[in-house]
This record gives sequence, structure tokens and C-alpha cells, in this order.
Amino acid sequence: MRPGVQQAPPPPPVPPVHHPYSPPAPPQPAPPPLSFDAPPSPLDKISLDADTLTGNNRIPTTNQDSSVLADAPPPPTPPEVPEHPTPPAPPISPNQHAVPYPNSPVDKESKPSSTSVTLHWSKQPELYPISSTIQLPTGTSIPMPRIEAQRNKLTMYGADKEKLAQIQEAAMHSWAGYRQFAFGHDEVMPVSGGTNDPFNGWGATLVDGLDTLWVMGLQRDFEEAVEQVRLIDFTTSLRSEIPLFETVIRYLGGLLGAYDVSGGQYRVLLDKAVELAEVLYGAFDTPNRVPITYYPWYRPKNSLGRRASSRSILAEIGTLELEFTRLAQLTGEPKYYDAVARVMDLFEESQDKMRIPGMWPTYIDASGCGKRVSTQSQDLPLSPQDKPPRLSSGLLSHTDGSVSHLPESFVNAAGHAPGSSDPDAVGKAPVGEPGLKRKRQLEEEQEVESELTPRTPPDDVCVPQGFVSISKSSNQMYTMGGASDSMYEYLPKEYLLLGGQVEKYKTMYLASMKVVIDKLLFKPMTETDEDILMLGNVDLKPDWSKPAAERELTEYFSPAIQHLSCFAGGMFAMGGVIFDQPEHVDIGSKLTEGCVWAYNVTATGIMPDMAGLMACEDLKSECKWNESAWWDVLDPYSATRLQGTTVSPPPPPMPPTVQKEALPPNTPVVADGPHPDLRDDSHANLEDATLDPLHPAVYKRQLEALSELPSQPSPSLLPDGEANLPDLASPYDLPTPTKSNAPLSHEDYVKKKIECEGIPPGFTHITDRRYQLRPEAIESVFYMYRITGDPHWREVGWNMWKAVEQHARARYGYSTVSDVTDTESALDDSMESFWLAETLKYFYLLFDDPDNWSLDRWVLNTEAHLFRRPEFDFAA
Repeated sequence: MRPGVQQAPPPPPVPPVHHPYSPPAPPQPAPPPLSFDAPPSPLDKISLDADTLTGNNRIPTTNQDSSVLADAPPPPTPPEVPEHPTPPAPPISPNQHAVPYPNSPVDKESKPSSTSVTLHWSKQPELYPISSTIQLPTGTSIPMPRIEAQRNKLTMYGADKEKLAQIQEAAMHSWAGYRQFAFGHDEVMPVSGGTNDPFNGWGATLVDGLDTLWVMGLQRDFEEAVEQVRLIDFTTSLRSEIPLFETVIRYLGGLLGAYDVSGGQYRVLLDKAVELAEVLYGAFDTPNRVPITYYPWYRPKNSLGRRASSRSILAEIGTLELEFTRLAQLTGEPKYYDAVARVMDLFEESQDKMRIPGMWPTYIDASGCGKRVSTQSQDLPLSPQDKPPRLSSGLLSHTDGSVSHLPESFVNAAGHAPGSSDPDAVGKAPVGEPGLKRKRQLEEEQEVESELTPRTPPDDVCVPQGFVSISKSSNQMYTMGGASDSMYEYLPKEYLLLGGQVEKYKTMYLASMKVVIDKLLFKPMTETDEDILMLGNVDLKPDWSKPAAERELTEYFSPAIQHLSCFAGGMFAMGGVIFDQPEHVDIGSKLTEGCVWAYNVTATGIMPDMAGLMACEDLKSECKWNESAWWDVLDPYSATRLQGTTVSPPPPPMPPTVQKEALPPNTPVVADGPHPDLRDDSHANLEDATLDPLHPAVYKRQLEALSELPSQPSPSLLPDGEANLPDLASPYDLPTPTKSNAPLSHEDYVKKKIECEGIPPGFTHITDRRYQLRPEAIESVFYMYRITGDPHWREVGWNMWKAVEQHARARYGYSTVSDVTDTESALDDSMESFWLAETLKYFYLLFDDPDNWSLDRWVLNTEAHLFRRPEFDFAA
């Protein structure tokens, strides 16, 4: 493995330019339905804290620098494709027109009656206020290396107008279907023309697709969409909770990206970003200022606070900094930067304390509480003499984000010493507690407290702590795929957005990538002996055969691939350039080629969402194709089957996991089963999410994809006393043998399995056969082309495009493909907003003139929204 990288010295400071910003005032009642024949309704506004804002000018506080980043200079004119002019958008009939929020849900019977009262978020005093604010960097950006290849290195320079026109037509087809059938809803169903509202019904596709429309030169559609954005009311929602991660990357990122790419011409976009951010900022109002990832946006008066989850998904709390930082830069309001900087300080502090130092597992305990609060699920109202709970006097936060602890050894969940008579000491009651009565007729659904309810449960205590593993003995997964990916992606991007002035993002990134290279990279065994790389997973699993006191976690590597992890090729390449790590650029190239290979070997030319591969022994040794070893993995029970007439039936489509230690010497490694954590919590963070069955959560880069993994093989027999543990038995455990007079030979069995299941050479199983219109593979292809200038990347990208166009196109857009191994596969009638926001944008940018939307001037969030980088000088 390569030696550790050297760290650069800290950069010098630099002044940003003034950009006075006045956030808007509180939203008014929803306007009448939008009419394109009438002038748009006045902009709804919300007001921020009167202590920091007045009129159109922000008043700096004593701990805040009054200088802020200037408004972004105008971007390049959106490219035109004269040979294929934009046709008029289809008309919207009255019965199809989007109406002011709230939109009707998918199930019409669930629509509130005309007499129901719509609840709205309102700003309330913080329960856990901060004593000081971490400020945005105020220095000059340090000199940065060029990310994009020089013009003289590009052998295929300029825009490919013919290919751009085809991709633009696909975008117009997708937008037309959404506009006609689902305008104002989150998603259109591209096969049936129905609607879906998994993201609070605010119009996810509308907001997520804004900057794509601008980048492709579809200005008429863009301006019409902006008028619809005016009608969104972020202070109310069809769901009782806001999925923070998805809302930040899609909505907040979409609004900020559209504002940036349009040169700040459309003030409503920034106003709406602030309106949304004010709602989301409440999620950070916890004792340790780590956000609640499924935020209950409506808080009745006198309700109590909550902690961040003790089982938080890594990417959901580690993928917020780009959007809140950019908002702070545009508005000059430092509290947005402060909110995410505190979280990243905790990540930095914990990086070397994890079970695998340098990386974080997919789940972490972010509660800040060493002893779990036993009564955290219900909030109790304060009695009249009570005041809102405040931060513990045992914790002092400072401007640099550090935390000081006073001598007290621990505090309770409300921030007070146990047994304290402080009137702020407040406990929480569990669901169904006898002392808790509900008075349904009270305004704002207040709960009432009986005399039997204890004010402070005696065990409601915790020891303050940072980020830790969720358990000392539970399984843990370390991966660059779902639930982790964008945490690492944002480290170099935040470094760029801050002009290189915050060194920790560089050091954290390089430290984590060293571990990724050492433990997750593998070389797949391919039929054509390709020189490619892939990313697998490392599981830490306890030895259940030992008593609990002696049980230790053991590392198991699994060459299980995900489409989600294909983003890493572009990340490695860009990080290699900006941090002067040439070997990282080479790794990025081979990782991207690995995903291109996974596209090319299927029947449709599209990579499956998840699969297992054969892995070579190591990265450097020669690894020739070994068909016999592959067959042995596909039919691991051949010896049993062929013994007499008593045989086991053929395994299901996805074969059982084969443990590494059971394999003969020199046998390639086989993908392991999933981490049990991913099976148990595949669709939600259960401690934070109360999902409305009418509007189930959908995840871009989280556990929705991982939920399709096969179950974990059964562990060894549990020792006495462990019988109450969850049953981890695999559905692939062999059933009772059946009688057969003619068992298939090993060769016949394998050939039949390959034919029936469409398994490409080198694959051991296909866990999830879908293509969900994901962008990660073409994202890395785009980055590799812009960084190297090699026309090869345009060629492979176009092959990918042709396959997607052929198999995913539907009547009203493009749809998830059910099975990429079947050329006649059905479509799943789902078109997530990232198809327009990311996938189409990356395809388009690959063939656009590299001078447009250059990576030297823009940084893209994990949803491909373009944020303008601060001005800087190129390094020599």
C-alpha cells in the first residue's frame, strides 16, 4: 500500500466582498392558483431574528464580521443548440395546473377537508441556544491548482452539439411529463402519468431540476418553474417530519444552485432558500447541536427538546455543510455556517477513535449522551412556572467550535445535574405512561400533565460524549456506498467552497482515503483480465461463540459493489488534483473504468444497483481469469448434490454467501452478505422517523438501495443466555433435502444458473437488478473527462447514454428499469428527481464545452447543484 500523504502548511487568510442581504418576512396565506396571463403574486417573505436583521440591511453582531462574500458574477451564457430549437412547452389545462401548496396527496381520500386547519411552522425561542457563533472564514482564498485539463491537452475540445441536442431532448421529454401531470408535486410517475409526493409534497422535481433547465438553455421552462417556486410554502407539510438530508441536498441545494447559475437574477430563489433554512435550522436545536435527521417541524408551544439519534446514519448528518455554507456566504448570516461547522468538528474529533481509525461506520451514536436517555420518545409540556430548558452549565462552546467541560462528571438529558432542583430540569415521559393524559380539544394539540407524572425521571442522565460507535459489540459496516458515500464526497468540496481556508477538510479527507485504499479497494477478476478497481465493504462482526465479556469484533471484507459507490472515481481524481496526490488520480481512473465495465457486461449495457463480484487476491498481483473458481462459487454445494439421490434443491437466484475462511487456498474472495444493521433499518432511522404510510420516505444515497441485500448467513450457535437475540438466519440456509433421481452435473447446473439469472462473468450474484436512473457512474466519467481531457471518457459515456435511452425511456419521462439483465425488462413507473438534477446534467456537461461550468469556478453538491466557488489565483 502507498505511504501516508504529507499535509500542506495552513493557508494564509483573505477578505470576502460585501453582499448585503435582507432575508424575507413571514409567509402570507397561500396565493390563488398561478395564472401565466397575470403578473406573479407578491413574494412571500419571512423575517429572521430582529436582533440581527432590520430593513434591507443586516446589522452585524459584536462577534460577527460585517464583510461577506459578494454576489456571484454572471455565469457564461447557457449554451444554445441552434439545430434543435426548444419547442414550446405543452399547455397546462385548468384541471392539470399546479395549485398553491399544500398539494393533494396521492391518495385522494387522505386530502384534508375544507374545514380542517393547516398547521404552520413558526419560529420559537431555542431550547439549547449557543453562546457564541463560529464565523465564516474572512481571509483570501489560497492559490489552488487547476482541476480541469488545459485546452492544449484536450484532443476533443468543444461542445458536441449533436449529442447535446439528444440529451436536451430527453430532458425536455422528462420535464414535459412532469409539467403536464405532476407540476408542483414531488415526482411524476413516467409510465402511468400519476404523481408521487415522498419529499413533503413541496415539488422535489420542480426545485431539483431548476439549474439543469438553465444549464441546458431552457430559459422559458426555467422562468415558469421559478414562478411555481413562489407558491411553495415551506412552513407546512403533508408529512409530520422532514427528512433533513434529502431536503437539504434536493430543495436547499436546488434553490441555491439555481440562484447561482442564473447570476442572482431571481431573488425569489434565495428568499425561498432562507425560508426553508429557517425551518431546518430548528433541527440543530439539540444539546450538542447535532441535528435530528427526521425533524418534527411542528413544535407546539411549551414542548421539550430532543437529542440527535443514538443510531444516526453517517451520510445524513455528514452531508449538510456545502448547502449551509453556501447559504451563509450569500446571506452573510453566520449561524448557517456555525450549524454545520459544529457537526464537522465532532467528526474531526472522532475520526481516529472509531473501530477502524480514519473512517466512520454507517451508523454512529450522535446523541452526545453516554448513557441512553430511557424516556426520550415523548415530550411533556412545561408547567406554568417552568422555563425552556437551556444548555448545561457544564458545557461551554467557543467560536472555534471547541467544547469545554466544567468539573461536573455528568449532566441529565435536559442539561442539569441529577437531583438538581433547578426549575429548568425537565424529564420526558414514555409512550403510554399512566401519568400522562391527553386533552384532544386543546389548541395546538397540547398534552397535559397529571400529578402522577414525575418531573425528572431519576435515570434521565447521560455522560457528555462526542461521536461514538453505536455499540461495543454490534456489527458495523465501513463502506463508500449507501449511508456513507457523500460524507466523504463533501470533505474536498467544502475545502474548495471555503477557498482552502479550513485545513481540517483536507486532513480529514486524506486520512479517510488512506483507509479506503488499504481496506476497501479490490481488483475484480474479469473474463477479459481488465485492469480495473472496485470498492467493497468491511464488516466488523462479533464472535458469538464467546461469552459477552470476551467477545471481540473481527474484520470481514466483502467484494459487494453498489452503483452508489461509483461516484468515488471522480472524487478520487479531483481530490488527487487539488491535494497533489497523483496516485489518487490513477485510482479514480481505474475505479471509473470498473463501473464502466459493470455497465458493459450486462445484457442491457447498464450496471445493476447492487451485486457481488469475484475479487483477486490483492491489487498488485497478476490475476488471470479462472472459470473453475467462478463456477465453484456459483455452485458451492455441488458435492452434496451429487452424493447419491439425496440432494439439496438449487439455491434461489442469489447464491449463499461463502465465508472466506472456508475457501480453498487461492480461491478468489466472494461478496459477503449484508450487515444486519442494514437489514434492520433499511428504510429509515427508526428513532427519528415516523413515516406517513401515504408518503413513504425515498432515499437517494441511503439505505433504500441497501434494503435489497440478501440476508446475513446464520452465525454460529449462540452461547447460553443469548437466545433472545434477533434471529439472523439466512433465507439461503439449505432446506430439507429432497429426492431426485437425476441431479444436474456441476457444469449443467452452473450453465443453467448463468442462463436463467443472467449472471455476467465475474459476478457471483446480483442482489438488486434495478437501474434507478442513478447518476454516480456518469458523474465519475464526467469528472475524468474534465480532469484528463481524454476523449475516451466521452466515448464510454455515450455508450452508457445509448443504453439508458433505449431501456429507460417511458411515455411521460424515464423510468427505473426492473432488471438490467433482461432486455425486455418492465419499467417500475418511478422517476426520482435526481434524474433531472444529476443524471441528465452530467450527461449534458460531458459533451458541453469544458469552458462552460468549469470545475475551476464551480463546485457541485451531491445532487449536482452548481455552487460558485470564491475567487482565487491558480497555483503555479
